[in-house]
Amino acid sequence: MKNSAIAVFAALALIAGLAGCSKNSGLKDTPPEVKLYGVESARIEYEYTGDVTGKKTVTIANFGMYEAQTDEFTMKTGGAPQDVKSQTIRVDTLNYTIDLKTKKGQKAPFSFAQLKEMTKTFTAEQKENLNAELIQSMMGGKKAGTEDILGKTCDIFDLQGGGKIWMWKGLVMKQEMPMGQMKLALIAKKIETDISLSIADFTPGTDIKIEEPSPMGMPQGHPPVDPQGGGQDAPPPPPAPEGSGK
Repeated sequence: MKNSAIAVFAALALIAGLAGCSKNSGLKDTPPEVKLYGVESARIEYEYTGDVTGKKTVTIANFGMYEAQTDEFTMKTGGAPQDVKSQTIRVDTLNYTIDLKTKKGQKAPFSFAQLKEMTKTFTAEQKENLNAELIQSMMGGKKAGTEDILGKTCDIFDLQGGGKIWMWKGLVMKQEMPMGQMKLALIAKKIETDISLSIADFTPGTDIKIEEPSPMGMPQGHPPVDPQGGGQDAPPPPPAPEGSGK
């Protein structure tokens, strides 16, 4: 249950795209074939509350072809509190999973074939709100109304297991997730869209030692997470998961 809850805030899934490079930023600037988000670039700062306290930052570029998620939180598990400092980065066809406490990470290739296959029968409308479609099809989400958060009109989805997620243009703006007797919530406190970013925003720190993937796909000492998502860690979540305004 704990692993699944952490995973929800990781990248919400799979990105595709082949493009030319921007001379100024180092980022590919041709939009990917499938856009995970409805905004070209964004940075969201979140706060964890409940039995998990801390912060999260999600940065995306080129509609989610690039995504960086940084988590710093303390989880109250009934015993000694667990401190987590981690980062996930997607750079086109590469994924990095990093433990910021041990300064170790792993690099692995990322295939976009699965996303293409998943969305080949989607309508243009479904592709325009891809993360909402994935929330409904993969997580059993059911739309339950709308609510404004930071001036953005979000779709609310009830999830299987009692959780809720608020999404605006594929980006997670709020999430509530029960974890047994524990309660966890994540809410956006600041959002910027249409921002200038560069490849440096999606590059592991020079103090991080990148290792080959282990059989479990995680660097030694990394907090356990389930696979799923991008991203623009994804969340969304949270990931997660586009133009400014409503």
